[in-house]
Amino acid sequence: MIWHLLAAFSAGLAAAGIALILRKLSRGIIPKWFIPAFAGAGMLAYQINMDYGWYEHKLEKLPSESYIVSSEAPGKIWRPWTYVFPMTSAFTVLDTKTIDTRMIGDQRVAEFVLYRFEKHYTDRVANNHFVLNCGSRELLPINEKGSLDVSQKRLLLASDPLLSKVCL
Repeated sequence: MIWHLLAAFSAGLAAAGIALILRKLSRGIIPKWFIPAFAGAGMLAYQINMDYGWYEHKLEKLPSESYIVSSEAPGKIWRPWTYVFPMTSAFTVLDTKTIDTRMIGDQRVAEFVLYRFEKHYTDRVANNHFVLNCGSRELLPINEKGSLDVSQKRLLLASDPLLSKVCL
């Protein structure tokens, strides 16, 4: 977070420097308040770029074996423009290298890892292991003890991208 603060400060300082140069070149025609206004606009532009570029930046860093399962771009009341211009703040990634498919009886079962990325003041990443019954479309998380957490069972839709990717 300190690096973002320093980057925002640097962007504001650079924008103020540009405004100062423009004021000097115009021989004082541009008013003095233009310099701090330009500094504020520079810091705001940096923050907007960071917020809206976060998702693409994270996608660039993912390995080629990654598959985006879902993304979230909820509108926030304290950021009313996000209702008009949505900003991705979380997404879930399937690590296709971890998919382990096997037959148990007459049921095809797949075990895999999902990573969830969330944008906060510091990025949060959580990884969870899951088991998916391809026939019944039941998704069960594996808890810390290594056993299935039946209380968290979900039934996936037939059109769910996770189901189509894991149960090829």
